[in-house]
Amino acid sequence: MRGAIVGLGGRMPEKVTAVISCMTDAERPFIRAALESVVNQTMPCAARVYVADTNDWIANVTEGLEQVVVRPVPMMPVAAIRNLGVKEAGSDLVAFLDGDDFWFPAKTERQVAALQQNAVDFAGADHVLVDEAGNKFAYGMARYIPMPSSWLVRRDLMLEYPFNERVRIEDGEWWRRTAEKSRRIRASEFLIAYRVRQNSLSSGYGGRQRNETVLRAAQVRGLRPLTLAASFVLNRLHRDSKYADHNNRSKQGNIKYDWQV
Repeated sequence: MRGAIVGLGGRMPEKVTAVISCMTDAERPFIRAALESVVNQTMPCAARVYVADTNDWIANVTEGLEQVVVRPVPMMPVAAIRNLGVKEAGSDLVAFLDGDDFWFPAKTERQVAALQQNAVDFAGADHVLVDEAGNKFAYGMARYIPMPSSWLVRRDLMLEYPFNERVRIEDGEWWRRTAEKSRRIRASEFLIAYRVRQNSLSSGYGGRQRNETVLRAAQVRGLRPLTLAASFVLNRLHRDSKYADHNNRSKQGNIKYDWQV
């Protein structure tokens, strides 16, 4: 069994490091909200944002956010950024956040409590879908794998089993590879907002395409309450403290890496 979280019963260091990726100019309109969502957590987090070394605007965006460490790096895959962030973190736990998503205020506190109470290595969380303006239009499912922006993981596990930097869907590959090597729990509450952007880098994935379809439906006058209600009911029908068995689906030839399903 891996060690307990340092400091949970006494001193008050930052127990969690948020590794935030922001490698493109397309994230510029959204990164401030992402950073503020980390800074404003009810349980304090260290925040490290990784940007391209050609970035010339991040200093303006982070003005007034002294807690945020800006780390310029050469252009690299998101898997490499997350692995670097894990190595450079000074905490027992790490969390990941994409530059266009954001956390709800109690996200870290709720997930740390879940790790404590259940003696696990990993806590995911449910998410809501928001449009580019941050308006909610649906509730996510994530039955088989949580979205990466919801991950809270023991750092020693990530050091032992880093992301594979040579695959396209690194979170899905990691999830399957560590299935028998990690203890996981689903914090079955909405703690994350996933921003659906049309023509984003992830739009080619099946789940993201479905999200864009739902967004277009929600933009039709009068339909947003229906997309919210229907997706909420579906989420509740599949609500559980554990993730559904991914391996059974793969045996049936229906492999789903996508955290949207």
